[in-house]
Amino acid sequence: TLHETVMPDRAAKRSRGALSGVEVVIGSEYPNSKRDALTQLIKGAGGNVVEHPRQQTQFLVQGHNDEECDERLETCCSLGILGVPAGYIEDCVAAGELIPFRRWAMGWPTPSDPLFLNPFTDPTLEETPIHFEGASGGGQRRDHGSDRRWLLGVTEHGNVDHRCREVEELNQSVRDMKEQNWPAVGSDGRKSIYLLPIVTRPGKQARRGNPARAAGGGITGVPDDPALLDALATFLGPYFGADVRALKPTEIKIGKTSAKMCGVNIAVERVGTDSGAPASATTPVLSVLDLLDAIETQLPPDGYCVLGLTSERIYEGEIGTGTEMLGRAFGGSRIAAFSTATMLEAAKSGGAKRAKSSFTASFAHLVATVAHETMHCFGLDHCGLYSCCMNSWADTVEEFAPPPHHDHAWDGDAVVGVVHLCPVCVRKLQIPCGFVPKDRCAALAKACAAIGLDEQSAWYKEVGARAIAAVDHQVQVGVAESASSNTDIEVESNGDDKSPDSSPVLPLAARLATRRRPK
Repeated sequence: TLHETVMPDRAAKRSRGALSGVEVVIGSEYPNSKRDALTQLIKGAGGNVVEHPRQQTQFLVQGHNDEECDERLETCCSLGILGVPAGYIEDCVAAGELIPFRRWAMGWPTPSDPLFLNPFTDPTLEETPIHFEGASGGGQRRDHGSDRRWLLGVTEHGNVDHRCREVEELNQSVRDMKEQNWPAVGSDGRKSIYLLPIVTRPGKQARRGNPARAAGGGITGVPDDPALLDALATFLGPYFGADVRALKPTEIKIGKTSAKMCGVNIAVERVGTDSGAPASATTPVLSVLDLLDAIETQLPPDGYCVLGLTSERIYEGEIGTGTEMLGRAFGGSRIAAFSTATMLEAAKSGGAKRAKSSFTASFAHLVATVAHETMHCFGLDHCGLYSCCMNSWADTVEEFAPPPHHDHAWDGDAVVGVVHLCPVCVRKLQIPCGFVPKDRCAALAKACAAIGLDEQSAWYKEVGARAIAAVDHQVQVGVAESASSNTDIEVESNGDDKSPDSSPVLPLAARLATRRRPK
């Protein structure tokens, strides 16, 4: 654990004040005894505790059960103040230093592939732009030309966008992921991700005359279209390292104020015209919570999760005051629901060229949403540490990032998301899925290219190339250091059978894995 891997000589470091000059707000979840203990610990390490957040506050010490009604959480989120658990503060004091929170959340040594997508062994991931022409997304970038992109999106405060997590949410660390003991793929015989097409007219939706087929280059937004299901399976397979299968289409019958699927009643709202208009002149919008209840009945015994796809619009809450959405999941119940309505609408926008561009952006957004909601079924919470597929919200998708350390990385109101996982979340997903990160990266580069997501493919290729280079460097350093060490021993041992230094020469990866162990 991190408590076992802090720096030695703790008493000396603690005396220098690990939290010197650091200002902290403590959330409302903790009882008075815990608050008092934390306050004493923070002040003893040179920090300061304040009741209300302000611009110079660095941390909100937050609990997983903090209520969003605590208005201070909203203030902290809008100011970019990083929410951290009490354990982080305790580890910093024990280490005698302020640990970068992203590093703490990722953990060290890392579970495997210590050189893969690790900005603490390869700072260029955050700091060095790369050349990339073209983009498939639709966000408005600023501060750099089309050929200057970064692999990882970060900001100074640790929140890539103040809207990237819900105010009451706490960034989930790798340690948190391990401690919740989420079921591994294959446990209890559950090994497959199932796609469930939900249709209003079985067998009649995926027709070749559909305008979405031309715009999507063979893929439509129709739930039972084999090309769409194949594309999603092509992507989800390597993303999760799991078997992906499609179930037979399930019919939903939609009435004026309700719908029915698998014996479950689903609330329906009608939008698009004045009240009193006939149902045929309005657009049905389905209650996603009711829809999820119906989808749950279709989870097979060997299903790790089931993902329902409908071409109808979906919402949560009261229409008008609620939220229309692309997807929603109940992770613990292994179920998720998605709407392809925006893909179908994109295929009809403007001329053929514009429709194709709009469709590609809409498809990338759907893929990111499917990945995001499915990861809730694998135990992942929202992420606010990097541009990451697990950011809580996205209006569009662009894989490469703007310049690092900008508090407001994007212009306008659009929240820009990504398909890829950040260094923390890829290691969290690895826990239940068991994949090798660099192999997953190579497979996703091919999968994204195969389904027309060129920008996403380019991102995975770049990261994969860096992983190969890191491994090559590791081997070269290990061989060179071993040769150098052997030469020194031979010279110094002439006439003497004893080696002056019996400690082994470790390759780079091994040194990284042990460099923070206490003596």
